[in-house]
Amino acid sequence: MYISYTIILKIQKKLKKGLKSNGGRNNTGKVCVRGRGAGNKITYRFLDFYRRINKRGRVLNISYDPIRTGKIGLVIYENGLSSYILLQKGVKIDTMIYAGSFLNSEKVNKGDSVLLKYIPLFSIVSNMENKPYKGSSLCRAAGVGAVLIGKKKKKEF
Repeated sequence: MYISYTIILKIQKKLKKGLKSNGGRNNTGKVCVRGRGAGNKITYRFLDFYRRINKRGRVLNISYDPIRTGKIGLVIYENGLSSYILLQKGVKIDTMIYAGSFLNSEKVNKGDSVLLKYIPLFSIVSNMENKPYKGSSLCRAAGVGAVLIGKKKKKEF
């Protein structure tokens, strides 16, 4: 599946938004803190921290995000949805990744987003949820990972 560079740029533009700096001003526009300038323009990229699509996707582009320390990747899924995700170390362009709650295949690849019960012990995981359906909150910085050393049989939630 070939996707042209202009289509990738259009997808990226939809997932970005410019942020406005307050420059030391409050909600009425009055200067409250002196010596604060507006600074450089910042572009915020919307990332998908939930990844509950239950589809396979392909990494189209890997880019640098000035707000975050890690690399982000543009993924387009089988159903046509596209989103930015935080990438795990070792994921390259044109890599097929899975995002969802139900795993159809037995093998979990790098960059896949699945439940912990499907991940084998002593594997390195990143971008984890602390509580179910809250979004990822652990191990999100560049080069950070956690080793899965145990699982509980009982369901606590």
